[in-house]
Amino acid sequence: MVLLGSRFVGKTSVGKTILGIKEYVNEKPTTFSDILRGTADNTEITIVDTPGWRKSSPASDTPQTIKDEVLHSLFKCKTEPHVFLLVIDADASFNHSHLDAAISHVELLGGSVWKHTMVVFTRGNRMGSRSIEEYIEGEGGALQSLVDRCGNRYHVMDNMNADDSSQVVELLEKIKLTLAGNNFQPFTPNMKMLEELLEREENVKKAALLRNQEGHRVQKGSAKKLNEVRILILGEKMSGKTTAANCILQRKVFPTQPNDGCLASETEVTGRRVTVVDTPGWQGVAACTWEKDNKIVNGLTLSTPGFHAILFVISLDMKFNEVNKKMLVDHVELFGDNVWDHTMVLFSNVDTLVDRSLEEFIEREPEALHSLIDMCGNRYHCLDVTDKDNVSQHTQLFEKIEEMSAKNQGCLFHPDINDIHQRVEGKFQKRTIQERMQHIEQWFRRRELRLHRMYKEDLVDLQQDIKEIFPLLLGSKGKGKKKCILTDIEEQIS
Repeated sequence: MVLLGSRFVGKTSVGKTILGIKEYVNEKPTTFSDILRGTADNTEITIVDTPGWRKSSPASDTPQTIKDEVLHSLFKCKTEPHVFLLVIDADASFNHSHLDAAISHVELLGGSVWKHTMVVFTRGNRMGSRSIEEYIEGEGGALQSLVDRCGNRYHVMDNMNADDSSQVVELLEKIKLTLAGNNFQPFTPNMKMLEELLEREENVKKAALLRNQEGHRVQKGSAKKLNEVRILILGEKMSGKTTAANCILQRKVFPTQPNDGCLASETEVTGRRVTVVDTPGWQGVAACTWEKDNKIVNGLTLSTPGFHAILFVISLDMKFNEVNKKMLVDHVELFGDNVWDHTMVLFSNVDTLVDRSLEEFIEREPEALHSLIDMCGNRYHCLDVTDKDNVSQHTQLFEKIEEMSAKNQGCLFHPDINDIHQRVEGKFQKRTIQERMQHIEQWFRRRELRLHRMYKEDLVDLQQDIKEIFPLLLGSKGKGKKKCILTDIEEQIS
């Protein structure tokens, strides 16, 4: 069996319930395709647990690292998988964005996977008096569509009641019926897809090694320890930006709920006086307003001397694509051309990595992330925000900032705030002009279509008049001329 599903739906608990494992202490999100083995109802069972995706995010927004691990599940079974259990939490809503996410991730394994897939609903104890059928009907078309894709195969489990063996026996009976429906043939993966995965693994390891070597080419001893470090934090909403800021300061200073303005705080960390300025996150081009940009820019005023480093926070569990890069560059370029000499990428959600190197993660991702890191002079770092007391990760970050500061000859980033506000004004003036030009183009396009429609209607009327009048005027001798004129008009109409 292979377990599939979004994060925090109880996938791992399903596997343990099937095998009668009652240890649920300190469970962390699955990051590798893990194997569980045991017996249930006198049947030898191998279960492969896979990393989950963000519930509302399609596969196109999921990092390649997570998608590759889902594919790796096909290698972990002794034989080819017999069944895929798609886990859905029955105590939460299920809408069309959740459906798109589920479909796009499951079909990473191939289109024929649905014949071998069953939906398993978790947290059945929270459904109250409702039956699972009532829940499916009540959730609407999205969930019904998913169940239909799985051939109306589904089961509900109460993971908190592992002693109830009847629910496992019933699940295994349904799985046997699924196998019978497939003539007891396991799922056959696309071998070309698996070959591409292995080739990608090799290429990633080579590229990661080169990137790591490039990052260590900085001359040792060129950087001096800074007594004070000043940091500006930038990033999208939900990137873990504020949590990273709190982690750097080793205490919860900034509110983790979305803030509408810039906040500054300072404290001593690893023998350095550290000042961190947190800024509002951006989200989408439409949400980028003059007010929001000015609030982000005002963060520069909260550290009068300037900044040693500007950190771009990027979440490891979300794909960073060209749209993300365009939005980031759109904001950063307001600060002026020399801003890139002071920038570094800071990755959050380090639990996505586990035993992988950060370089391997980077090399799996699209060119957008590679080029951003290159724009930052190949400077990047990753924080484990769940381990704020791990001083070594702070020391490494500050040492990288000190190396960058040495390269900048100790100069802090301290632009003219008036120049930046003028760039903000220019940006939105340009946007206003572009929007007006688009309105004008749309108006001309509508006018052209309207005139074309009127012209066509006139030609149709003329054609009808010719059909009615010409026979009377030309008689039988004018049939050929009439036919030529009608043909010409029909061409005009078409």
